[in-house]
Amino acid sequence: MGPNYEDPSNLVTPSEAGRDLQIGAAYRATETFTLSAHYALKSPYSTGRLSQSYSLEAKSKFGLLEASLGIAGTLGADTTDTALSGPDNLWVTAGVAVPLGQFTLGAVQRIGLGSTFGETVLGVDYAISQNFGIRVENILTYVNGLSAVDWRGSISARGTFTNAEILRTLNGNYPAIPDTFGTTNIAATYDLPGADGRAGRFRVGLDTTLPLSAALFAQAGLEVALESPGANTTASTSLGLLYAEESSKASARAQFSISPAGLKQVYSLGGIFGVSEALIFSPVAEYAREADGRDGTRFSLAAAYRGDDWTLLTNNNARFGYVFAGAPGRSRFEGEVQLAYTPSEFLFLRGGVAYQLEDVFTGQLSTGATWFVTDLIGLGGNLSYLFQPATASSRFLFGLEGNLRFAPGLLLAAGFNWEVAGIGGPINYLNNNPGFYLRLDWKFDERTFGLNR
Repeated sequence: MGPNYEDPSNLVTPSEAGRDLQIGAAYRATETFTLSAHYALKSPYSTGRLSQSYSLEAKSKFGLLEASLGIAGTLGADTTDTALSGPDNLWVTAGVAVPLGQFTLGAVQRIGLGSTFGETVLGVDYAISQNFGIRVENILTYVNGLSAVDWRGSISARGTFTNAEILRTLNGNYPAIPDTFGTTNIAATYDLPGADGRAGRFRVGLDTTLPLSAALFAQAGLEVALESPGANTTASTSLGLLYAEESSKASARAQFSISPAGLKQVYSLGGIFGVSEALIFSPVAEYAREADGRDGTRFSLAAAYRGDDWTLLTNNNARFGYVFAGAPGRSRFEGEVQLAYTPSEFLFLRGGVAYQLEDVFTGQLSTGATWFVTDLIGLGGNLSYLFQPATASSRFLFGLEGNLRFAPGLLLAAGFNWEVAGIGGPINYLNNNPGFYLRLDWKFDERTFGLNR
């Protein structure tokens, strides 16, 4: 038996809030053609396990009609609110959108690749104003052809307002309120009962930012969810402070969630500190407590170094207790270091080290390279060596990929990995999982957008 790592937190099932990361990018090639990418990562507090969703989409306008074609997938645990979010899924998407004044009619079809899931999404958007709109959506999900059909509908409204707008409206357009008084995001959604008779759910939330000084900001958020029948109401609120200057940021945040089970609490303290233009450190400390008294603590330290040809990234975590490590009294240590060297625009070299300690030590050494045959097309490969000294076992992981360079610093990689899943967190997560994968690499800094002139 090789050193396959089984995460004990996979056995933990209670749902809990967590940290979400979403990144989107768009590249407009012409006035009518746009290429966009979206990436989302979730890490629930109850498990600490990473899960991901990603998509790459091309859109083209034909008069008023906008058509799209793309590819999307999920890795790890559930990552979206749709039934397509299984452990690992990949599907092709095709869509069309037609603007009719303030209305936009849209349809998206998703066809699974290597899985049995499919989905049809129909939606209508109504723009009440430039910063506030309503969306009505219907989702039809099916497996194995058209069997096991399920549908869900929702009505949602969301908008972003400056606090000055809100206060002026409430106070009769009082002119003394400054425009720099922060912003508020508001969202409300009602999920219609599904075809299987599941109860509907209503959610409403808002978050606001208030400037206290030129560098200090107060943040507050509130979300309420009501399920019917049964009136199972949950509410969560968060309060925080953010300090931001030119090279460093620090934040403190407290989150509270109230449900029939009781009160859940999460406290976090972290920051991003620029030692120099080339070196950045980011420490984070978190404490979480479940409604039943089970708790946990997490400490992390990440750093990034950017030279002319060299780039180094590292992320290290220490987890203690039930919420973060998976069981009372359990401790878990893990981390990784990834080094990249770019001697020219045609050659990319990379290497890394990852470790994981929970009862036994597991280590991993990795290396890889990408060579661009032309300015547009590149070929690459990854090789990793996974080992466990305590069990005297080891195993190799091997992957091949092709690369497409859309623009300077913007690369799309498609590849396939053989053998078992390796270890490592968000820095090298895609390259450590068996099967087909997509990756979007975008090298950007202050020079990319002309900010350093």
